[in-house]
Formats: sequence, C-alpha cells, structure tokens
Amino acid sequence: TLNQLNQTNGWVQGRTLTVTNWNWYAGYHVRGVPSLNDQDDRTIIPVGGTMNLLGTAARNLTYYTGTGPSRTLDNYGTVNWAGAAVLTSYGQFNNYGFVNVSGIDAPQYYSPSGTYPSYWNNYGTFTRSAGTLFYFQGGYVNNFGLMNLQQGAVSIYNATFTNSTGLLNVGTNGLFQSEASAVVAFKSGSQIIAPTLDSVRLGGAASYLETTNLLSPSLWQQAGTLYQRTNIVVAKLDMSGGALQLDIPAALSQLNQTNGDVQGRTLTVTNWNWFAGHHYRGTT
Repeated sequence: TLNQLNQTNGWVQGRTLTVTNWNWYAGYHVRGVPSLNDQDDRTIIPVGGTMNLLGTAARNLTYYTGTGPSRTLDNYGTVNWAGAAVLTSYGQFNNYGFVNVSGIDAPQYYSPSGTYPSYWNNYGTFTRSAGTLFYFQGGYVNNFGLMNLQQGAVSIYNATFTNSTGLLNVGTNGLFQSEASAVVAFKSGSQIIAPTLDSVRLGGAASYLETTNLLSPSLWQQAGTLYQRTNIVVAKLDMSGGALQLDIPAALSQLNQTNGDVQGRTLTVTNWNWFAGHHYRGTT
C-alpha cells in the first residue's frame, strides 16, 4: 500500500499495489516479474483514492515478453483523465468508481493487436465531461454501469462494445459513434438515452439492436450491418450506407435513405425519402 505515487516514468511490477493518490505521467505497470507471472496481481485505486492521467506521454498496462496476460487496474475511487493521454493496455481496466475524461484532442484507451486483447469493464460511472473526441481503440468495452457523454464524441474504433445492463446517456452536446471494424451490441437489458438527432451514429462493421429501452428521435446508419432484433422504437432512421437487416417484421415512422440496403423481414414505412440504395428480399 502506498499513499502517493508520482510516476513520470519507470516500471511497477510484481505483486498487487494499492495506491491512494497517483499522478501518472508515463511509464509501465507490469504483471509479474521476468521469471514469474502466475499471480493475478494488479494495481488498485481504493475508495476515496484518485488517479490523475496527465500529459501526453505513453503509459502502459502490460506484461513481460512471452509471459502474458497483462496487469489489471481496479478503480474504486476517481480517475481524472485531464490530458490527451493514450493508455495502452494488454490487460483489464475495471471501473467500479468514477472516470472523468476532460482531456482535449483525442485521449484513448488503446489495445494493440496481440495475443492478449484488453478489456474495459465499466461497473461505475464513465463521464466524458469536456473535449472533442475519446477513442476506445481495439479490444473489448463492456458497460454494466453508466456511460455519460456530456461533451464531445466517444468513438468505438476497431473495438467490440457491449451495452449489457448499463445506461448509455448521450447528452445534447455528446455523440456516440462506431467506426472501422467496430462491433456494437445493445443488449435487451440495456438502456440508451440520446435526445439530439443523429447523436448515435453506427459506422462500424456490425451493430446489434436488441433493446426497446431506446429514447432518441433518430439513429444514423452510416456503414456496416445493423441487425434489428426487436421492434423499432425510434421515429426516424437516417441511412447513408451499410445495411439494415430486419430479423423480425418491423415498422418505421420515417426512413431517409440516401444509400445502403434494407433486407430481411417485412418493413412498414410511413414516410420514406428514397434517394439511392436497395431493398432486398431475404438476406445475403
């Protein structure tokens, strides 16, 4: 146990460390030591503790070569992500407390390609309170708590995002988007609140919509395939690319289709602006 750690570089390794006040500018937190990695050791921020992610230098949750998996970070306190920091992780970040991202530019939680993809498990509250863009790049992001996007965009980029039983709250100045080869799943026990038009933008490889707890005037389908597995509850779908695959018959108040494909089961549309695209019987 350590009351304060000011880490401007260097390595923390070996057994579990609990840090009450941690200023992390750069450096590594490593699971195990070069000759031993069979203990599930981690770095812990306790209840009432604080970690400040400062500056723009690299910092890593990692392992020694050939001895993965990586070190885990458990947050029960508060993480202040004030800089444009990139946190590279081969392990897990478990948030049971509060994470507040206010850094400008494009701070990100990054999972490199490798044997051990990273996990971000949110059981507490993740808030994007200021700034323009935050990336979850690569790996797996699981939301069981509250993701509160007050300002700027949160991008799921080449990552898999699952809103399992959590609430995704997109404020009037916030934006949730998926990009590149991202996969997004909104499970039946989850909830989405996004009062601004087109503030949920689906542009990854695939999106799975399984919940009717969706309070938003519209969705924007940009790329990939949107698998609609329950009733459509938004009033409007703006479609500029990709495919809408209906796994059950559905009804939609308004469809603005400038491109893309509609396929699968029967769709009833009350108001349809069709500029381009296709409607297919069946699926590919």
